[in-house]
Amino acid sequence: MYNGKKYEEILEVVNKILIKENIKELPIKVSNICKNNNILLCSYKQGYSIIKKLEIEDKLYNKGFTLLKNDEYIIFYDEKQDSQLIRFVIAHELGHIFLNHFKIKLSNNNIHIVEEEANIFAVSLLIPIYILDKTYIKEFKDISKICDIPLNFLQFIKLKHNKNKIYNNLKKYINNIRNLSQCYLFLFLEFFYQLNYYFLYQ
Repeated sequence: MYNGKKYEEILEVVNKILIKENIKELPIKVSNICKNNNILLCSYKQGYSIIKKLEIEDKLYNKGFTLLKNDEYIIFYDEKQDSQLIRFVIAHELGHIFLNHFKIKLSNNNIHIVEEEANIFAVSLLIPIYILDKTYIKEFKDISKICDIPLNFLQFIKLKHNKNKIYNNLKKYINNIRNLSQCYLFLFLEFFYQLNYYFLYQ
C-alpha cells in the first residue's frame, strides 16, 4: 500500500533538480529539464500516430500524460492549451517521473495521492522559494508573471472555492503575519491549494 511522500521529501527531490540544472533565474525552463534528462516532449498533434497505434486515445481527454516505453519517458501535452498551462502540465508530469510514480501500483485508494504529490512537485519546481525570495514579490499577479504560471488558477478558486476552510484560513494568516519569509511560505501554500483544486475538482 502506498501512503505517499512527505512534503519535505518532495522538496528535496525538487532542490536536487534545481541544483543539478544550475537554475538561478525565473521562469524555470521545463523543456531544458526534459532535454537534460532524456525525457521527450511531444504535443498531441505530433504524437497522435503513436497514441493511436497504442490505442490510448482516451488519454487525449487529459491535459497531458506520460508514457514509459522502452525505458524512455515521453511527456505528451495538449498544444491547444495556454502556454503557461502547458508549462505546469509538463512540470506535473515531471513530478510523476522524478517521484518514481511509475513504480507504484495505482488504485482508487492512492491515485489522488500521486496526483497531489505531482502538483506539489510542479508548484515547488515552478515557484522555487529561494529564488523568488530575492525578488521581494508579494502579489499573486507578480508571481504569475515572473514564474510564468497561470493567474486564472487563482481567479477560478476565488470564484468557485471561496468558502473553502483551508483557503480562508491561509488567507487570514497571510493578512496577519509580519515576517516576510513566512509570507512567502504561505503565499506558496495558498497558491498550491488553489492549483490542486483546479486540477482535481474543476
